[in-house]
Amino acid sequence: MAKRTSFLGKLIAGLGKAHPSVPGSWGGGLTLSPGSSPGTLPGRSQTWEGGGNYVWEINHAAGTAGADPGWDWINISGTLSIHSTPSNKFNIKLTTLAPDNSEGEMHNFSKRRSYTWTIATASSGIFGFSADAFNLDVSAFRNSMDGGAFGIEIAGHDLNVTFSPRPSPQARWWGELMVNRWIQAGLGLGGLTVVFSLFLWRMRTLRRIHALERENALNQQRHQIARDLHDEIGTRLTQIARLCETDQRSEALHNILKHAEASLVEMRVRVSGSAVELGIQDDGKGFASATLKSNGNGLANMRQRVAELGGTFALESEPGHGTHLRVSVPLPPAHARVP
Repeated sequence: MAKRTSFLGKLIAGLGKAHPSVPGSWGGGLTLSPGSSPGTLPGRSQTWEGGGNYVWEINHAAGTAGADPGWDWINISGTLSIHSTPSNKFNIKLTTLAPDNSEGEMHNFSKRRSYTWTIATASSGIFGFSADAFNLDVSAFRNSMDGGAFGIEIAGHDLNVTFSPRPSPQARWWGELMVNRWIQAGLGLGGLTVVFSLFLWRMRTLRRIHALERENALNQQRHQIARDLHDEIGTRLTQIARLCETDQRSEALHNILKHAEASLVEMRVRVSGSAVELGIQDDGKGFASATLKSNGNGLANMRQRVAELGGTFALESEPGHGTHLRVSVPLPPAHARVP
């Protein structure tokens, strides 16, 4: 299904074997558009700069990249360099088409499912990527999103647009309940160790659940995994709750109360990019950094468990000024790939 590639003012459009004509730098108002229907735009090594535009079209949520039915795909023979910045973004206009490629809603899209669509592939790699350097324009996305969110990521040599559904009210309520119970208990240094052990155990459980859901998704083409522990993990939190046995939670809270020495504790759990960040700060008696090694195996075990999950661990404390714990643990991939 070959079509022409043409350069019309500031528009690069078309399908087919025309990559020698495609310029190497796109920015300053230049617009990429693979065609009037979903298809492939081949090209050589490219640079995407601030002010550039990519009109990306999709008519079938479970179609094929670079084909009709499916979505637009730029196939780069070489490298893709991202030179846009958070203050001068590269724009991607997400555009849905009806099955006949007229303006309208795409086929087979569910606002309750997660999706990953590959919009560009560079055979020699993608460099300079930062999600903050892109603007995702949804003004032409005509399907109902119901509070869902779009994102952009790289996976190997692929540049992907993602969609995450809005989490259920039950999932958000469960996450808030667990945080409130921890805060009400009051935490000293010993309590931090116990709470963080629960946090890491939950992350490992989440990874196991994700592996099972991914296998099921490959068989049934279902994509119901969301990402945020509080606002985006969605349907998975109810499964984690069922796995948390009552006696484990009760014993953990008992240990927190037993070791607590603080009168006020602040705890934050949030998603930043592709990681869950946990922050716990108390107004307890604190301790000198020189005494860290003499505080038993608790801190060492916490550091080790974070390292096993590929995360980062930071602990700050001064006598009389409380303790501040900061941990970042990467999330498992949030999406099963749409074939």
